[in-house]
Formats: sequence, C-alpha cells, structure tokens
Amino acid sequence: MSLILARLFELAMHAPDRVALQGEQGSLTYHALYLAVQELSDFLKRHKIRRLGLLAENCFEWIIADLAAMHADAVLVPIPKFFSSAQCRYVIGLTGIEHVLLDADTVVGIEVLAKTQTPIRLMLATLTTAISESASQIDTRTCKITFTSGTTGEPKGVCLSADALCATTSALAERMTQGEHAGDISGQLQKHFVLLPLSLLLENIAGVYVPILLGRTILVNRGTSIGLIGSSQLEIGTLIQALNQNQPNSLIVMPQILKGLIAAHRQGKTLPESLKLIAVGGASCPLSLLQDALSAGIPVYEGYGLSECASVVALNAPMENQIGSVGKALSHLEVKVENERIWVRGLLALGYLQREGYQALPQTVEGWFDTGDLGSMDDRGFLHITGRAKHLLISSFGRNISPEWIETKLSGTPDIGQLVVIGDARPFCAALIVASAVSNTGAICEHIKSSNAELPDYAHVKRFALLSNSFSIANGLLTDNGRARRAEINHRYQSMIDAIYQDDSRISSTQLGTIYDVL
Repeated sequence: MSLILARLFELAMHAPDRVALQGEQGSLTYHALYLAVQELSDFLKRHKIRRLGLLAENCFEWIIADLAAMHADAVLVPIPKFFSSAQCRYVIGLTGIEHVLLDADTVVGIEVLAKTQTPIRLMLATLTTAISESASQIDTRTCKITFTSGTTGEPKGVCLSADALCATTSALAERMTQGEHAGDISGQLQKHFVLLPLSLLLENIAGVYVPILLGRTILVNRGTSIGLIGSSQLEIGTLIQALNQNQPNSLIVMPQILKGLIAAHRQGKTLPESLKLIAVGGASCPLSLLQDALSAGIPVYEGYGLSECASVVALNAPMENQIGSVGKALSHLEVKVENERIWVRGLLALGYLQREGYQALPQTVEGWFDTGDLGSMDDRGFLHITGRAKHLLISSFGRNISPEWIETKLSGTPDIGQLVVIGDARPFCAALIVASAVSNTGAICEHIKSSNAELPDYAHVKRFALLSNSFSIANGLLTDNGRARRAEINHRYQSMIDAIYQDDSRISSTQLGTIYDVL
C-alpha cells in the first residue's frame, strides 16, 4: 500500500470525523472518504479494470476515483476537460484505455459501447479502443500517465510510478513543516483551496496528496463556480468571492492569476486573511510581481518543477524564502547546474508515451536527467531559473539570449497581459505583446525603456508589436498550463515579425496588430 493510501487509512481509523473534502457538494469525513475509495476500488477490481481514464470537472468524485485507481493498482490517465475531442481520442488510443470515468455533462466525441453507474457519481464508459503497441510497452510500475501539453492533437504522456508520486508528496509535506517556526506555520495550513484543474499534476499532488498526508481539509468546487474556465481563463471577481466564502489557508496559482489578484487588490478587492501560503509556479514569475504581491500582503512563494520529476523540484516556503529564486530543492532530489543547464537525480518519471512508442526517461549512467532548463544555484542552495535551453535566441551578432530572462523583466507590469520576446538570427530583440485591459501604449513603452536599463545592450527590446488578439489554448498558442507555444506563435505572426525587422522605424499597422519603436 502506498504512503498516501496508508495515511488515508490511518486517518479513517484514528480521526474518522475530521473533514477531508468540503465544497459546494457538502463535506466528506476521512472515514467516509476511505469507504468511498474502498468501494470504488473493489468495483474496479471486480470488473478487472487495469487502465482507467478520468475525464471530469473538479469534484469529490475526481479525488475518490484517483485514490481508488491507486488502491486497485490500475493505471490512471487523467484527461483534462479542456482537451478537444481529437485530443481525447488520441490519448485514449495511445494509452489503450478501455474504460473512462465521466461526469454527467461530459461530451468527448468518442465512440462509447456502454455507460454504467459506478459506486460514485461518475459514469463508467466502455470504449471501443484496443491496447496500442506503445501502450503495451509501458513500464509495469506505471501508476499514472499525465499528459503535459494540450494544444496539439498529439500530447505526450509522462509515465509515473506510485513511488515517485509518494516521494514528491512526502518531500513537499516536509518542506511545509520544517524549520524553527514550522509548527506555527504548519498549524495554520488546515484548508487547501483547489483552484487549478485536478488533471494538472501540480494540483493533483500538492493540492490533494499533500493535504491528505498532513490530515488537512481539501476545498473542492467546480471550476466555473470559482471563476476558472478551462485551464487558464479566470474571472478574478468570482475567484475572490469564492476565496472569501471558503476561507482557505493555501492555494496554487500561475503567474497570470497572481497578477490578477494584485490588480484586484489595487481596485479595493480584499483577499481573506486566512490565506497564509500561495504557491506560484508553472512559468517564470517576475521579481517585481512577487514584490508587488508581498507589498499587498499576499503571502506568495515561488517554486519550480516539471512532470518528469513528478511535478515539483524546488520550492520556497515560509520558513526559508528567497525572493527571485524558486527555492531549494526538495529533500528527495539532487539538483546540480553545469554550464547553466539544470540536472536532476532521484525518483523521477519512468518514461514517455507517444506515437513513436514508449521511451524510457533519458538519463546519464549516473542517473542524472537533463531538465532542459537554464539557471544557477547560489551558495545558499537556492535555485534560480533563467529559461529553456531550446528557447535560446542567437542574435545575428552571435549573442546567446534567453527570451524568458527578458520576458520576466518586461512582464512585471499590469499594462502587459502577455508577451513573447523574439530575435533569433535578428540584429536586435523585439516583443509581441498583448496589452491588458487597463494599459496604454505610452505606459508600455516607458516600462520597456526602464526594463532595458537593467539589461545589457544586446538584450534590449528595441521594437514591439501590440497584437489584436490574445494567446489562448483555444487558438493553439498556449499550453494547458499557460505557457506560450513559441514555434506556433512565430509561425502565426511570421509576416508581422518580418515587418518588425524592416529598416524603417515608422509606426506601422497590419491586420495582426501595430508595431512601435521603443524611443
């Protein structure tokens, strides 16, 4: 039995009336949660279900199904609700799922043989799929397959063992409870608010497994009722209202959500005083944004991770926090930086599942995994991220430039909603910018000028384009966790990029947006 299930059983026996799940569906004690998990686990075993898809909104049943699959030794494949029908079909075909748990309003556009009511309020759909050759090669230790990308028709699956999931969970719980004043801080983290889709590994582990290990309450509501649409669209007013109603102590956000919380605070909206820890991850967070959050009394702590490392690699915490870093590595992992590349060793993913077949995780003979991220580690052990190696721009003057480094500088203003820095094989850097609703061109220009003053001359942004449309999952320009799809953006805006680098410096307009010089 895994560490997580063992802890659930312990709480069910020794703290049966403690509330495990709470939300618009009411509440569920740890004893009731354990019974529900046991009942569904028995159902899965009885029907010999070895691979199970899970396609549902955030709800109590999602968590029950996740834990029951682990208890039944069935491979679970969470499928994000924001995946298209084509993506759902691809994932199901690739993994060889023959059954999937669905909520009542889910329409996936796949052929279903039959639907059966399970011991919980999710339907079990029997599918017309067969186990693919790739799926038959999966490591037998696989417990969960998480899909990391949601904008192409062929997202890649990362195969994780129960040992890796439990190791990350245990190390995160340890980070939250260690330090001289850890008892005081940990005692205040009694309720975690699930904001991100549970199909995202970060919320699945840090928002469900960690609270269970610590015996806390998980606040679970449907995304639409808390302002979350898909994985990256958010109605901030609805979220703040939900936070004040639920009075949580912790939650996980992306940088764009944090920016929205800060903007709302400036407009007079208040966050509940109960909040003691807001973890931010998924993308690089500008230092100025973190400083603005702390000035507004928002207790934010940045972290870093990737699916291949079972979600979290490093995290700042109330007991040990260095603004501008992503914290220290969790205790179950070793991290080193060589030639600016970040390497990790420890309990990692087993491998990848994709159309080309199953591939074991590529590691050195010594067990080191190349994350593909660039960064540094200071003498206190705090990790700093500067960008992705594959995103490096090489200017026409031969300078290597990390676009994320510049983007982090530029995005720390409420005037800029989204941006991507360009300049590969070009004489200077430029930016494609989506303005926020409250911005104006002059303010954006002045912010870029002030940011340039903090950068070396070869990294200055000398021209930018204000785009007519934003980047989104729907138009294929964002990943499921809100990161820009650079290749797709460069392709979509190729004509505008060419116009940016024309010799004349006049302001010019195209159908895609308007180009400006930074004077």
